[in-house]
Amino acid sequence: MNVKEIAKKFANILDYDIRKLHGAGCLRKSLSESFSLLYNLGFRPKTVVDVGVANGTSELYSAFPHSYFLLIEPLQEFEPKLKSILRRYQGSHVIAAVGQSCKKKSLLTFIQIIWRHHLFIKRQWELRQMDIK
Repeated sequence: MNVKEIAKKFANILDYDIRKLHGAGCLRKSLSESFSLLYNLGFRPKTVVDVGVANGTSELYSAFPHSYFLLIEPLQEFEPKLKSILRRYQGSHVIAAVGQSCKKKSLLTFIQIIWRHHLFIKRQWELRQMDIK
C-alpha cells in the first residue's frame, strides 16, 4: 500500500473524501466544467433543447457551439434575449410553456421593473395564464 492509498483510507475513516482537482474523476464545481467534461468525453449533440431560457445558459451554448439550439421560454419579455443568443448560435426559439398536458395553467412570475432615471427598482409578483404546449 502506498502513501496515497493510506492517506485516502485515513481520510475516509474521518468522513472526508479526497478527489483530484483536475482531470478525469475530479469534482466539477460549475456547469461549465460539467459541460466541458461531456465535450471531452466525445459528447456532440446535434440538437440541444434549453427550456426556461430567460437570460440564457451561456455555459451550454459555448460548450456545444456547433449544435442546433431550440430555446423555449414562456415569458414574452425574454424574446429579445432569445433572438440575441440566436445571432451567435444556430437554432430557433418558441415562446411557450412546457408541461405534461396541453391545457391552460397559471404561472406565477416575478417581475422586476427598473426606472433608471430615478434609480428606483420595483419588484412585484404577477399571476399569468399560460397555454401549456
